[in-house]
Amino acid sequence: MTSSPTNLRMKFAVSTSLGLLAVSLMSGSCAKDGDPLYGSQTNWFKSCRANTDCEGALACLCGVCTLNCASTGDCEGLENSSCLAELDASVAELCSAESAPSSMCLVRCPDEPCPTGTTCSLGACVPLDRIEATVTIDLADRYQTLVGFGASLAFGEAEMTAHPRKDELFDVMFASSGFDVIRMGNRFEVGREELLSQTGEIVEAAGARMDPSPVLLMTVGSPPASFKENDSRLCSGNPDTCTLTRQDQGGFDYAGLAEFWHEALVQYGAVGVHPNYLSLQNNPDWVPSSSTQADACHFLPREGLETVMVDGESSSLSFPGYEEALGALEGSLSGLEAGPLLLGPETSSLDAALEFVPAFETSRLSALAVHLYGSDESELEASVLEEIASLASERGLPVFQTEMNAEGLATAVLLHRVLTEANAEMYLQNDFTSSASALEANASALIRLTDDGFILQAPYYALAHYAYATAPGYVRLGVSVKGAEALVSAWQSPSEEQLTLVALNRTTQAIRLRLDSDALLAEFDSSEVWRTNLNGGESWANLGEFPSEGSLELPPTSIMTVSLKK
Repeated sequence: MTSSPTNLRMKFAVSTSLGLLAVSLMSGSCAKDGDPLYGSQTNWFKSCRANTDCEGALACLCGVCTLNCASTGDCEGLENSSCLAELDASVAELCSAESAPSSMCLVRCPDEPCPTGTTCSLGACVPLDRIEATVTIDLADRYQTLVGFGASLAFGEAEMTAHPRKDELFDVMFASSGFDVIRMGNRFEVGREELLSQTGEIVEAAGARMDPSPVLLMTVGSPPASFKENDSRLCSGNPDTCTLTRQDQGGFDYAGLAEFWHEALVQYGAVGVHPNYLSLQNNPDWVPSSSTQADACHFLPREGLETVMVDGESSSLSFPGYEEALGALEGSLSGLEAGPLLLGPETSSLDAALEFVPAFETSRLSALAVHLYGSDESELEASVLEEIASLASERGLPVFQTEMNAEGLATAVLLHRVLTEANAEMYLQNDFTSSASALEANASALIRLTDDGFILQAPYYALAHYAYATAPGYVRLGVSVKGAEALVSAWQSPSEEQLTLVALNRTTQAIRLRLDSDALLAEFDSSEVWRTNLNGGESWANLGEFPSEGSLELPPTSIMTVSLKK
């Protein structure tokens, strides 16, 4: 099993009198000749331009101080090194074809960790080029308050609760990750109460491992077939019937839908599941194409007519209103002892949200919930995220990002952007787990299940770097970055005694993270640092305290969390 955070969420503190906090991420485009790149234990490996730059018998081979070798025995004096041949991919990358030696001593990874100043590339640690950045955190510049991070159970309840190592699985899901939120589907159907019991077991396991208890979100892909015009939860290219059923009098069955939700919440409550937030309908704007079969139920923002294609012809049809359904739902929840707050509309994309939200009355909602589907992190325009933030702010609502699928680096970039540009207070990945029976593993899931174990995937670490050293109630602080293209956010605890810094390097060059020890470290009694290379080679490496000299490496495609306490 891949390594992971091993302790429950730690609490960190920072002085409230710190004022303007300056942090420098500094380096040159290349290391100075003779500067050690490995630290005190393995400082034989240095950047060089000539043999005279290297000590003793070391030679300057392909820009680094090392040795020619015929076997690993020839590298015995060079800590953690192995003899790699010219044909090795890492040697070929480090050296040009003309200058490559027959073989040379390098550190093989990920068998051995790559120390400061190097990165794992094609199986060996190689020196990094560095770029500069300066980061300034303003404690007086305050933004949204976190609700948390997490993922959806996504129909994985049965496999999770039947897993042979489920206690260990629940540990990495809920104890050692720092995740705060669980999203689940409303799977209530008369005669299938075992589905609710599985959810209850998972929620109980989470509550035993999390402090405070998890925030619970509930949504639905489709109401039961009896409430659907097509008599099925599933839709496939049928926009005319992929919607709410009508009553005998001709109106849409809003009352029946509300009663379904009321009864579902009563039954979930009986197994210890009490959602904090409820979403009437997931992707209410969406109808699956004829090539896709999926749970769906189509709503307009308000009841009315919409032109759709049916059997190749354009037809103007009547559809139920999200606003009217919300009104009925709100009324049915009023009789519950602990009714959940409403969020929505969870449309299928950000663009859809910008069209859907202004067209209905949002006063019943307690959060604006959006999805990022159709969003490429490299092409997502900041203006769209800023429009979401403005839309929510105008209505006095927080932004929750409640569903997205992306691989590790993309997840980290989207996390940063949605948190800093849309002011989101919640970020959820779609899948906690990828099924062991799947023909292809879902690389966007946080955890890949196997028949007898599980593997923590890159999105798990991307999310954990934000979640592990924060908690609900943390406030995002203003951050400015000059120089390198580092993505940095900072979070302060409600007591203003704890500070967490998350830095992401999505470039192909390294950044040296340097904190001004006089201005910063003197304010704290201790610090702790974790780092992950989201393209592999290093997963949740605990780098210990921030060095007194104030220098740490942020390799390409890596994410780092720095936590400080007074």
